[in-house]
Amino acid sequence: MKKHEGNIKAFFHLSKAWYGEANLRNADIKDVVNFGYYSPGDGTTGEMRMSWHQLGGELTPRLEVFNDAWHALSTFTDIIRELGKVDDQHLSSDEFCKILLSLGFKDLTPTESPYEKQVKKQGESELLHAAKQLMVRKNTLTLQILRDAIVRTEGKP
Repeated sequence: MKKHEGNIKAFFHLSKAWYGEANLRNADIKDVVNFGYYSPGDGTTGEMRMSWHQLGGELTPRLEVFNDAWHALSTFTDIIRELGKVDDQHLSSDEFCKILLSLGFKDLTPTESPYEKQVKKQGESELLHAAKQLMVRKNTLTLQILRDAIVRTEGKP
């Protein structure tokens, strides 16, 4: 039996994460919320996910749990009880996250890329900052050329 003491109940909402759009763009699933017990440093003692699939013209949630997280699932009777209240309804990912928050789960979704955090920390010019943000999001050769031109003009790396 796994011990979850010292870990926090938390979740990550993929479509709200800074990398979500890129991960979901060509995926069969439309959204994912991973949740479970997470170590303050790193790792988990039990993680599962609710994924949303296009089914019969509706976005339909499906709970997925690997066998190494069954103990964690057994401790989440409060989640199961709340889901029972919305049985056979097309619960959205946002609504599911609201349930998790109401049950004391912490939202650990990274909404800002590490690169964007670094840019803010360095205090670059707005134009250079905007160009770099576009490079992160779109990753195109055109944006690299734009960034190089700005660097030549402003003299900043």
